[in-house]
Amino acid sequence: MRLSGRLAVLGAAAVAATALTTYPAAAATPWSRSYGTATAAGTTEFVSDGRLGGTTTVSGELTNTGADCYSIWVQYIYDLVPGPVVKHVTQCGAGSAPINIKWTSTFLTPTQRMYVRLCKGQEKATDCAAPLIP
Repeated sequence: MRLSGRLAVLGAAAVAATALTTYPAAAATPWSRSYGTATAAGTTEFVSDGRLGGTTTVSGELTNTGADCYSIWVQYIYDLVPGPVVKHVTQCGAGSAPINIKWTSTFLTPTQRMYVRLCKGQEKATDCAAPLIP
């Protein structure tokens, strides 16, 4: 192969590699969940690491207008195996609490997922609104 042919092949390979590794700028997506006297709302955003992973951020505020307790619970799924459900923040009585959850994933595959739930109470995540899946 002549030099010009080799350069054309290298140029095409460079363009293809750039196209595969160029990601659009992250955009925050609004979300909200309501349950009982509580509302959780904010934004979710994914920022790519330039390979096949990145960081998902769920931010916002948990607001309660009643006397009961409400909590935000998070569960991560890796390779289709659910991890424990972990409480992130609780608001008992009227008031609000900040929500700031960050999750770094290593691969963008359907076998990894994060679930965020707004639930009544502070002991367990059984009485909940539909989950947020950012």
